[in-house]
Amino acid sequence: KEAKMQPCCVLSGSIETSLNQLAAQGITRLLIEAGPTLSTAFLQSGYVDYLYWFKAPLLIGASGRDAIAALPDAPLESLARMKRTQTLALGEDSLEVFRVSDPLTQNN
Repeated sequence: KEAKMQPCCVLSGSIETSLNQLAAQGITRLLIEAGPTLSTAFLQSGYVDYLYWFKAPLLIGASGRDAIAALPDAPLESLARMKRTQTLALGEDSLEVFRVSDPLTQNN
């Protein structure tokens, strides 16, 4: 099945409410390219199935932007783990694809 771009309406409310509004329009899959606040909110919501992580061989330093906002502190053994399903070389850059099975703040 071919993917298509579709202009979206203005959504309001919680992530769940917004996803329900999209589902009512027949939209069942969504690519989210966002800043740290929205990315983190979706990761914590449990509605993320896959995380596509692009990396470049650059040391940006203090002027760089966070991809994910701060998550609550938790012991390492209690953090949800993602499973890397694919790694692709894209010229000098790379793409890693991770399967997200639980919200990133849940205890496994």
